[in-house]
Amino acid sequence: MKATRQTGKKNQQYSNLKSNDGQMLVLMLLIMIVGLTVGLFLVGRTTTDIAVSTKIAEATRAFNAAEAGVEEAIRTSAITQNSLVPFASGASYSLATNDLGGAGIYPPSKDVAFKVGNSFTAWLVQHDGSGNLTIPAIGTKFYNSNFLDICFTTSPTTPAVVPGITVTVYYRDATGLIKSAYTGYDGVAARVLTNHFRPLNVLAGSVCRVNYNYFVRVNFNSDFGSSLDLAVASIALVAVRIRPVYADTYIGVSAFSPATLPKQGIDIVSTGNVGESTRKIQVKEPYLVPAPFMDSAIYSTDPNSNISK
Repeated sequence: MKATRQTGKKNQQYSNLKSNDGQMLVLMLLIMIVGLTVGLFLVGRTTTDIAVSTKIAEATRAFNAAEAGVEEAIRTSAITQNSLVPFASGASYSLATNDLGGAGIYPPSKDVAFKVGNSFTAWLVQHDGSGNLTIPAIGTKFYNSNFLDICFTTSPTTPAVVPGITVTVYYRDATGLIKSAYTGYDGVAARVLTNHFRPLNVLAGSVCRVNYNYFVRVNFNSDFGSSLDLAVASIALVAVRIRPVYADTYIGVSAFSPATLPKQGIDIVSTGNVGESTRKIQVKEPYLVPAPFMDSAIYSTDPNSNISK
């Protein structure tokens, strides 16, 4: 009787042990699955982080390559259009340029409003391939019209104030000296009585009427006094300098047919490439203009590029 009971107890203990072994197996499998899942997640996260870091590094290098392209375009006039230029190991840039000026309004878009006291310059003569000013020989001219359209409009900083403009024109006289003449234009009749500016002449057909509120068609033969007479073959226009008064102003100029504006500079588009990353930078690089203090002086240049006041 005792032997039977002992055998039953042993069988029950063996059965319980087998049951515990099954539970431990399931528990171990669950632990392994969780561990594998966490491991795979960490591996995937690490791989993703590496890929993102690589992309960021490539994008940074591509931007640096694009900046190098802009600097090269500014430094030299020998630009290889749309061809990849090696920059560093695995990095390159390509350049594309367009002329500023020519047909239509210059600048082509209202990018930055000119503040009161600042000036906007438009060249009426050409520059050479290195960006140096070229004064026409006596008896020749580049800008061959008596008129120039000037567009201007209010800016967000002073939207309620009607702006006026002053215009200084630089020209080469019959003796080869560079001289200046000055006038102003204002759209407010009450102010014209005191500032003695010229009223605006609103004419149909000007490109200024599309995006600008105010417009004047400058007549070089009548608006600047008798000393500037473009009927004289030896007198040639060189540049105009426009300053806003009373309010900040967007400014644009447009040539009057049959004349065209000469090239005013270059519009540089540089694209940097590294791996699959591409970064593009666009920079407008106008030609250098005279220092502001020149607006209050008469000056000229000789063939050796010396300046006399």
